[in-house]
Amino acid sequence: MKPLLTFLLSFFYFISYAQVFNPTEIHMYWKDSKGKPYVTFDQVIKEHPKVRFLMNAGMYDMTFAPVGLYIEKAKKLRSIKIIHNP
Repeated sequence: MKPLLTFLLSFFYFISYAQVFNPTEIHMYWKDSKGKPYVTFDQVIKEHPKVRFLMNAGMYDMTFAPVGLYIEKAKKLRSIKIIHNP
């Protein structure tokens, strides 16, 4: 993949880099091949060495399960959490 846009904002002294990915190349990872939740990025990289970019994509409870809606490989694994406030 080649970068589509790179620009320099010299006034603010920031370098920004943008790259457009094919949506089929973006993946969500919650559990490893043994069914245990990933706790660190190193664990994800060890099992998926071709990963080029990682980021935390949500909030997790004490068991490292996603809090709220979680979809992986077009399958809903956790439902959306709705709270009604008076």
